[in-house]
Amino acid sequence: MNDWHTYLLSLRWIEACIDEELPATTELEENLQNGVILAKLGHFFAPKVVPLKRIYDKDLNRYKVRLLQQLVVDSAVILGKKTCNCWQ
Repeated sequence: MNDWHTYLLSLRWIEACIDEELPATTELEENLQNGVILAKLGHFFAPKVVPLKRIYDKDLNRYKVRLLQQLVVDSAVILGKKTCNCWQ
């Protein structure tokens, strides 16, 4: 399988897990940086550990206002620390 085909299949897999469409591939990297998609994947695999209500700005309404972009990134880091035993 080609690398691009594997990449596209991975994107479709993520969409199936989080039950929503990902942004265009040209905007995907920027959208991955805020951690919301990762947190939604975390919710898919461990909903008790990562409840949706704990994901800051899960609809990205505030993130789009750029002034709060750093808060979203910090939220993803805090979430990662809470869910990863390697930080303890």
